[in-house]
Amino acid sequence: MSIPSMPRRIAAAAVVAAAAISAHAGMSIDIRLPENPSELETRAAQALAKYAVHAKNVSFASVSRSGRKNSSCALPKDYTIYFKRSTTAPKLAPGSGNAQSCEPIEFRLSESGAEITYPSQYSAGTAAGEFLRRCLGVDVLAPLPLGAAAGEPDLRPGRSIIFRPSHVGRFLGLYQKSAADYALLNAEQPQYFGPNHNMLNIIDAEVADKHPEWLAMRGDRRGTYKDSPQMQVDFLNPQLSEFVAKKAEEAFAENSEAAVFSISAADSSLFDNSPASRKLVRKPTYYGYADYGNPIWKFTNAVAQKTAQKFPDRFVLNLAYMHSENPPDFPVEPNAALYLALDAGGNFSQSMRDEGEKLMRKWSESGAGLFGLYEYNYGGNYFIPRDITRHCARAIKAFHNLGARIYACETFPNWAYDAHKIWIISRLLKDASLDPEELESEFFSKYYAGSAKDAREFFRIAQRAWDRRSGPVNWLQLYRRDSQAEIFSESDLEAMQNALARAEDAADSDIVRARVGELSLMFGVTKALVRSYFREKSLWELDAKNLEPKKILDEIDALRISKISKKVALNAYERNTKFPKADLSIWRIWDHSDYSNVLIEDMLNSGRASADDIERARKICPEDVFDAFPKLAKSKNILKNSGFENGLDGWIIYKSEASQEKLSAVGGEGISSGNALEISSINGAGISQRAPALPGASYALELSIRATLRPGNLCYARMLFCDKSGRILDSKYLSAPAANFGDYKKMRVVAKAPENSAKIVVSFFCLGLHPTASVFVDDFKLMEGS
Repeated sequence: MSIPSMPRRIAAAAVVAAAAISAHAGMSIDIRLPENPSELETRAAQALAKYAVHAKNVSFASVSRSGRKNSSCALPKDYTIYFKRSTTAPKLAPGSGNAQSCEPIEFRLSESGAEITYPSQYSAGTAAGEFLRRCLGVDVLAPLPLGAAAGEPDLRPGRSIIFRPSHVGRFLGLYQKSAADYALLNAEQPQYFGPNHNMLNIIDAEVADKHPEWLAMRGDRRGTYKDSPQMQVDFLNPQLSEFVAKKAEEAFAENSEAAVFSISAADSSLFDNSPASRKLVRKPTYYGYADYGNPIWKFTNAVAQKTAQKFPDRFVLNLAYMHSENPPDFPVEPNAALYLALDAGGNFSQSMRDEGEKLMRKWSESGAGLFGLYEYNYGGNYFIPRDITRHCARAIKAFHNLGARIYACETFPNWAYDAHKIWIISRLLKDASLDPEELESEFFSKYYAGSAKDAREFFRIAQRAWDRRSGPVNWLQLYRRDSQAEIFSESDLEAMQNALARAEDAADSDIVRARVGELSLMFGVTKALVRSYFREKSLWELDAKNLEPKKILDEIDALRISKISKKVALNAYERNTKFPKADLSIWRIWDHSDYSNVLIEDMLNSGRASADDIERARKICPEDVFDAFPKLAKSKNILKNSGFENGLDGWIIYKSEASQEKLSAVGGEGISSGNALEISSINGAGISQRAPALPGASYALELSIRATLRPGNLCYARMLFCDKSGRILDSKYLSAPAANFGDYKKMRVVAKAPENSAKIVVSFFCLGLHPTASVFVDDFKLMEGS
């Protein structure tokens, strides 16, 4: 059933009819699906029903199949909304240039209902969300139960609306099942999104076993998935491109609505290093990665050319990502689609912003038939309010102006902190001409109402903290790093707390109080983790040999209390949040920078601790570690070449040739001006040695470092105990905080070998360091005490 087309009119009868509909208290809405609805259409209709009941004067909404009215909506004044899939909408195809017109969405309203027309099942959610906002007056600002904001509905009969989203592909990357309705209604259109790093699925272990020659050369042999589950393929192998093209053809034949087939590379630097591939590698990228764009896009073109022979109206999709972020030295095929991966969160750096805009211009001229941004808008894996909304919005608008028509991101949201970021981005994907500042004002006004001014001030403090950083900027510099705490000062936290207190006082309804409460709940986690980090860091600054034992133990106790506060805050968030929970599990298990045991051992060895101090230390320290201290006092070093006097002889080296890295023994940099290890790495580089382990014996891994570590740098010592088969039985870590270690600083990890231990592996790794930064390591020992 469809509604007859009605001309626009401002007639008295229509106005009266519209008023009657709006004034009808407890209006029921019946949402009718089309014939043979898809799962996406059904989900879109159900999501519309869930949010529609939050509209003014609507008390009930339900979904029924076409031609069958829901029995619970039988009143004569019910309002019926019909979903209608268009059969005449144009289809986006390589070289067609019709990206602006291929997704027309239309609403037509009458006295008794409305018709929503959309071009494909993938657009049904966008259409439903826009109908909510434009006609029922409901903004989907966050997931239910707190996310709906009701304004004035506009159901004037005769009203007709046609709009075309600015981006035809829109993927919000929430990855939260309970936020699926929100994503659908906020314009997610996944038709032009394919699985990331999909070559691992195409060339799986079974295929690789049959064709080992399709994996990358690593030195003098082919790599395997046993070497690494992220092993790259040999992009120059012609049989490989033939095989992948056939896989694309099979996928397109199976699904007539599939628009893209992803052939994106594995997420690693384990590229083919044969002479043929190395010949195509260009100078390092802006971030210091080896530029493998030529072999990757040569492979992409080969697959695209073959696929176009049978499916000229489909796209082969790849990522312009890290090692392939630059366009190749040749044109890209018109049936190639791509996402340019950018860390817009780093755009507080003018240099990084300029580099991103340069890449956008290059890709807009590459020949690719469809292109857009892939952003990293994470809320998850951060415990701070990472408000990078303005940077993301600027990048979306800039690339759209250059012709970008698809967009994808990874968000994993923390809703208390990220709701406005996601909503503003979704609005720009529908209409790139909108002003981000005005959208931000609109969001805070609707979501926080009387508390808007103070809630916005809370986030502006967070924005200023994020943007005031200086120095070299790396890709996702603070991702999963506890040193993200460094960007906030205690005065920042105090100002944010004051803004929250004012927002709580200004809240003028239960729903606003609940929304501000969510902000306060998550900010409790932020404060606890920031303060715990600085407590942990402060221990590294103590001198146990010259400080009173009581002062040392008091400081360690203060850290223990801060850890309890952290656990309490995390528990409170997970117990009380009404939103889909952010995954904060890493901050429960991340405890690798605790210097307590080192201080206690030094205190005991100083001979200045009283019997009460020793007993207090015993209660603080793990029993096996405390018992190990006297055994290690008369221990011996069982490693070779601990001072690097013989270069790196005896050491196992971990280093990638696919990024700018340093890993060598250098003279004059050691503790006594002898040799030291110099190490610097973006991707991760390090050294290790192995030795036999005796079950029940005590071991101490000890080394000294000299470095200026910035927030986001990660340098850690690791001790692994393994059984005869190589299975890891236990692991211990110590990670250095962001600090200036101008003089060599000792790192020491103590542990007792578990039962069945046969081997111990000790290592030191660095990653996230800018190519201009170095860490020096000396006196790397493994002490064994029985």
